[in-house]
Amino acid sequence: AYMGDCDVAPRPAPDPSHWTDDSEALFGMRCSGVFCHGGQVPIADVTTYAGALSMITPGDPAMSTLFARIDANEMPPGDPFDGGEKQLVENWILDGALEDAP
Repeated sequence: AYMGDCDVAPRPAPDPSHWTDDSEALFGMRCSGVFCHGGQVPIADVTTYAGALSMITPGDPAMSTLFARIDANEMPPGDPFDGGEKQLVENWILDGALEDAP
């Protein structure tokens, strides 16, 4: 129903995702197995910001190798990310792959 011209405050934009707030623990928990991105000779250390950043294109999940492998259920092998975990990674990339909250 039309309520006339009323002053409604706009919703604040959500805070962007940051590595230390949103992604670091997820990658550390899910990707640091001995045979993957942990152990003595990791394939690629996505458990660090620099390592994860080397496999993504900030702002563009479609051009990010890391997200493509996660989205295709290739990583982690045998126990892929669930929808919420994928969304967290996608949002972090879309928000520019920021490292720390200001």
